[in-house]
Amino acid sequence: MDNDKIIVERYEKDNLKVINDGTLTVGLDTKVTDELKKEGYIRDLVRGIQNQRKEIGLKVTDRIKLTVGGDDKLKEAYLAFTDFVTKETLAKESNWNSSIEDSIEVEADDKKWSVKIEKA
Repeated sequence: MDNDKIIVERYEKDNLKVINDGTLTVGLDTKVTDELKKEGYIRDLVRGIQNQRKEIGLKVTDRIKLTVGGDDKLKEAYLAFTDFVTKETLAKESNWNSSIEDSIEVEADDKKWSVKIEKA
């Protein structure tokens, strides 16, 4: 019997993806928590606002008045990340309104934001 050998067996846990390359092993937790989901919704919102700013001809430095709406999950995300949205979009004012007239839609995964941008 050869005592110099060790047998290693690996079992992936749920939501854990493991990649091996030679002596390097990397494990990635792929579970999407509620917090990560909210952050994703917010990043989609900011991207949509930035695209809309360009489309309406605002300069990069122009300040805006922002009105945002959506379902209850989006409202939770917005309330948790209002400061981030305001900072990233240069909004002097940012408000929640579930029923915005003349708004644009911004897709966020399986949801849709309602957004209205006005130059401040």
